[in-house]
Amino acid sequence: MTQLAKLAYHVAPQTLPTYTHPKSRNDYTFPQRVACVILRIYLNFTDRPMEEWLLATDQVRQARPDHTTLARAFAKLSQQQWQQFNDALLQHLQVHEMTVAVDTTGFGNDTASAYYQSRCGRTRRWWHKGSFVVGMESQLILGMQVGRGSGSDAKWLAPLRAQARRYVVGAGRSGRFWLLADAGFDGRDVE
Repeated sequence: MTQLAKLAYHVAPQTLPTYTHPKSRNDYTFPQRVACVILRIYLNFTDRPMEEWLLATDQVRQARPDHTTLARAFAKLSQQQWQQFNDALLQHLQVHEMTVAVDTTGFGNDTASAYYQSRCGRTRRWWHKGSFVVGMESQLILGMQVGRGSGSDAKWLAPLRAQARRYVVGAGRSGRFWLLADAGFDGRDVE
């Protein structure tokens, strides 16, 4: 796990600013906070358990950020910064794939559970939709798209295919690879 944090900290300064504000307190650099956020995501922790894990581990020798610092660091990362960080990470690891998988998932923008909403007679009106392409050998996210609402997943296929093509063995327009998708990506305009 500490290898993941070290790798994230090695790659983060290439794509992220050192500090997010000119008048910040400079306790932690933005890449340090992002490395902790990446580790939090990998461990599937929320902010408070991650703070406790950082306090309990002997691998982190410096001062440790608290849970609000981690939450703010996560909130400050834009989709473009996530994509740049992910691209730098994949290039550093020299990922090359023959088979990729694509899928989408919806994320609610509120904290109410589906059960609570059904009991109140409310329906979820809209949500965020994330579409991802994952390398089957590396198990890493090769590309992502974010949008809102429901509907066919077919509109996400072309951009995801283009993002995956950069990490295919024999890349380029003629690079052939297997793309696995579920029935949600079916449509007339899918080739």
